Amino acid sequence: MFQGRNRSMGTTLLILVFDDVPFRKGSVSFSGTSLDNIKAIFPDFLTLDPESIENAIGVFVKRDYHDLPAKRLKVHTLKKSSSSALIGFTVETELPISSGEVLKRARGQLIRCGLLKQSQYLPLCCLLNAEQAAVLLTSPSSDLRNDLSALLQRNNWQGIYQRFAPVGQVAEHHPEIWNDPETLSTVGFACSKLSEVSGIPPEIFRDESEKKKFLSQQARYRREAETLYKRCIELDPDNPRHWSSLGYLYYRSVMELTQPRGRRDGNIYEETKKALDCLDKALSLDPSRVKDLYRKGYLLAEIMPDQIRFGFGQREWADSKERWKAAVQHLQQGLDCFLKAIQIWEALPSSEDDKRKRCRKEYIKCLYHAGCTYHALIPNEWDEISMALDSREEDASLTAGQITYRLDDLKNVDLAWHYLYKCWSVDRDGSLIEEEKEPTESNTPAKGAEDGVYKLYWLGKILFTRYWILSGYGIQDTSEDCKRSRDQAEKLFLAALQVPWPPEKQRQTKEFIAERLARVYISKREEKRAIEIIRRYSRKPAEAYIAHTWALALMRQGQYKEALSVLMQVARDRSNKEPWTTHFLIGCTLLEQEQYDEAHRAFEAAAREAEKQGKENFDGLLIGQAFIAYKCGDLPKAIAFLEEAMRLNPYRSSTRMRLQSWRKQLQN
Repeated sequence: MFQGRNRSMGTTLLILVFDDVPFRKGSVSFSGTSLDNIKAIFPDFLTLDPESIENAIGVFVKRDYHDLPAKRLKVHTLKKSSSSALIGFTVETELPISSGEVLKRARGQLIRCGLLKQSQYLPLCCLLNAEQAAVLLTSPSSDLRNDLSALLQRNNWQGIYQRFAPVGQVAEHHPEIWNDPETLSTVGFACSKLSEVSGIPPEIFRDESEKKKFLSQQARYRREAETLYKRCIELDPDNPRHWSSLGYLYYRSVMELTQPRGRRDGNIYEETKKALDCLDKALSLDPSRVKDLYRKGYLLAEIMPDQIRFGFGQREWADSKERWKAAVQHLQQGLDCFLKAIQIWEALPSSEDDKRKRCRKEYIKCLYHAGCTYHALIPNEWDEISMALDSREEDASLTAGQITYRLDDLKNVDLAWHYLYKCWSVDRDGSLIEEEKEPTESNTPAKGAEDGVYKLYWLGKILFTRYWILSGYGIQDTSEDCKRSRDQAEKLFLAALQVPWPPEKQRQTKEFIAERLARVYISKREEKRAIEIIRRYSRKPAEAYIAHTWALALMRQGQYKEALSVLMQVARDRSNKEPWTTHFLIGCTLLEQEQYDEAHRAFEAAAREAEKQGKENFDGLLIGQAFIAYKCGDLPKAIAFLEEAMRLNPYRSSTRMRLQSWRKQLQN
């Protein structure tokens, strides 16, 4: 802007005043710091030719007066020296735009062209070219605003869209709104709503031609919304709402790309990064935005970890171990967002009741996901090794005092319960229950900010993990607290199976609940019930994690052939996120059948897959190899494997007990 010799041609002055005294006097003067600030941004100010001043606008700079109208001025005097300047003018008329709106637009224009930094204030006199001045004063008519308001109240997104179609050419055909961020934001919101894909309709999903046409149309709406929101940011970069709107557009895209039967025409990882960039910017401008904190937390905790480990994000971390570390870091960052949002919402005073109501849903979701994320930070919440090898027999003599576990795991599981229970309580009737009440199918509504099924499932999941930790990770069911946690988990899983889905989710499966309940039964040595519950609820072919639990129950029942069949099928599943577990269980099944060479190869395959995915401390592979060596009569080699397993995981007491037993055998 202002390039070449004629930088001052067609100049509009924007004069900022603190009260109406200058308007009544008809003049304003600058000296000292105020003049220095003007010259720093507009070095041509002192050489400005009065003849080149086409227009002048006067506005109130104090926030208390931002609602007062801007004024059109006529400059008749311009006196300047190196240390002072005086501008004389007459007030011609009030403009149909507020001082605050003009200031906001001027700031956006100067930041956009690089004259002003985000951290700087506007000087008390600004020099604007014709294009910038047009942005300040061009605004839609009151009739247009009223029309848009009526359409917005009726959620008539198509009506808003058609009012400015073709939206891709708004700049050319509707200059009155191209420079108005508020109206552009409304049209962008309509485009965003029209772009939503809550699930591709079945009749379209089955027709590739119609599906392609449908997705192309939705993509066009998204691009148009993106263009309009970016223009809003250009015009008004300090407004967090515009950054939030663009961030939500990307966030919504991620949700659509990850939902069942959703669209698959985008890069989840890249869309997530774009959403996070925008949400970060919105939160840098206003850190108290609960909705943005929730969305940022969700993307960090629920989307990024899997994208880093298994999705498009893998390529950014060449080292597989670094991928796992990065995934955990994102979990923690997401948790921080949830906790901050919870703190902000709960600290809102009664005078901000509207904000509490507006953000209540996100507050409850933050409680829910904070609990889920604390649980995700527990590295060992189930262990096929202990169950497959049934190492509890080795530890029957252990007392509660000899059971070892990570204190951080118990801390995290108790925090997970705290937030999930609070979510369940608040989501029932909007208030916390004075005395802790046991969640059941009868006191848990099907629908809320989070579905009743999911809340009961997660409460059960957390309590079963608590049992698992207190049992020394499946080693010994010694304490009453340990058993009570498992019994309560069983009740909650059964309740989750009984509570109906909301009407719009009636066809959704509950196989994930059945799988967790099967784990409870396996831990109680009730494998027949585990097999029965999985067969009753599981779809075919079973997902990998369900197949693992199913095969484990079959194996412990001595049904090795069927267990191997289930595992071999899932070993061919390219969507299997834990192939090392699959191969480990195959190895255990073969080991029980005394097929030692085949078992050895399966354990080696498990080791390769674990290394490929960056999984550390997979001591179960060494334990499996130790069993092979032991059963083949190579006791020294078996002991060496166990010693290495013990080094990797000193918390597995069964390894320690076996090691002591085998060392005694070697001595004898």
